[in-house]
Amino acid sequence: MAPLSSNGKGNVWFKIFEKGYDSKTEEWCIDTLDKANGKLRVTIPSDIEDGDYLLRGEIIALHAASDIGGAEIFPNCVQIRVSGGGSAKPSGVAIPGVYKEDDPGILFDLEADFTTYTIPGPKVYEPKSTPNPILEDGNTTVADDDIGDDDGEDDDDDDDVDKEDDKDSGANINGISGVFQKLISLLTMVTLAFTF
Repeated sequence: MAPLSSNGKGNVWFKIFEKGYDSKTEEWCIDTLDKANGKLRVTIPSDIEDGDYLLRGEIIALHAASDIGGAEIFPNCVQIRVSGGGSAKPSGVAIPGVYKEDDPGILFDLEADFTTYTIPGPKVYEPKSTPNPILEDGNTTVADDDIGDDDGEDDDDDDDVDKEDDKDSGANINGISGVFQKLISLLTMVTLAFTF
């Protein structure tokens, strides 16, 4: 996530979520996405300064990552407006430039025996203030029930998606385009890893 006024340039990107490999279930985040029909709920930190932001989702494909330059990074961005937050201006990193070709998580042998996966990039930003109560507009998360669904109906098939619905603490977001809502499953420097 980065302030829109930065145009994404410089040390402006901060991470609000990440998910890779779960050694307990031996599943990758892509497995979670598959089970939830491409849906994933991500909460905007409650103390982020109100304003316009770039929200960047990212998936890292590891099927060829055992060789330098083999990892494939699939980013996507959307412009959003955050309201009901706070005054925090998290420090960030530059993209491109945040990853090196031999970083753990970028150079990774998926065929070798492993029990952990190191997610590359900065640490996830931790809000400094107490969470907001349920916000007036109700939608405190990035994902809504109709994301990834183009029939316009409320579906009850997202059992694997975080069921906290609008009870999550976070800032309101406005301005996600309808087209992007249908395509987005991961948002803002969300770093995920998956296999093919």
